[in-house]
Amino acid sequence: MMFADSHVHTSTSPDSHGDPAETCQEAIEKGISILTMTEHFECYQTLQPAGSEGASYTLPYLQKYRETYEKLKERFQGALDLRFGLELGQPHTNPSLSKAALDTFSFDYVIGSGHKVQDLDLGNYHYTKDNIRTLQEESLAVLSRLANQDDFDCVGHFDLIRRYAGRDGIDADYLPFADKVDEILKTLISRGKGLEINTSGLRGSLKDTMPALWILKRYRELGGEILTLGSDSHLPKDVGKGIFAAADVAKAAGFSYIAVFKNRKPEFYPLD
Repeated sequence: MMFADSHVHTSTSPDSHGDPAETCQEAIEKGISILTMTEHFECYQTLQPAGSEGASYTLPYLQKYRETYEKLKERFQGALDLRFGLELGQPHTNPSLSKAALDTFSFDYVIGSGHKVQDLDLGNYHYTKDNIRTLQEESLAVLSRLANQDDFDCVGHFDLIRRYAGRDGIDADYLPFADKVDEILKTLISRGKGLEINTSGLRGSLKDTMPALWILKRYRELGGEILTLGSDSHLPKDVGKGIFAAADVAKAAGFSYIAVFKNRKPEFYPLD
């Protein structure tokens, strides 16, 4: 199996703290062959206050990110296949900004994510038995819009609420919404879009990858073929963590290959 991590953040992202060079060095020491940096670029429904994290997502921010990437690409040439990616949050909430970002910069890989409901990050909610189903429905509505109209390559952490609800001791399995999940998966497949197996849940209270195995199985049963693996690391020490566990999950779901993107096109590598 090609040891690749396709979801990595560094201090370039406002919510991350890992030095970019240390992140690359950590990847090399762990034997990672392909590392895709996927710094955050969040879109919002409403204008964000000056000085807020939300207001930092601009084209100049992406320009600084690209400059950092290019320096790292040159520095680690021959030791690490470093690729230029982006995690684009709910792009349909600001289509002109998301389009400008993708038109201005030539990314290798774009993760489409639903991080927010009504501009509030899913990690900032307190989950209870009373609100969990409503928040899941609203999250699925975000993913549905993402799947139907946005420009991206794979959906990141499809059932992200599970990671945060587990922190509050709430079961957030999406089985009660299986029909809606199927609808979204069919849309992704019809548009040639993939899914990510995100391993960050293994490092927290969830103790599982995202999405749940049954969602991956349904994606495969419905004809889905594009699957990437990502640690979603925000610190150098977490780069590559859980990737081999994710590969086992991929096999259990019926996949024999994983994808790694270059120039927005998937390259396929056998899992064995």
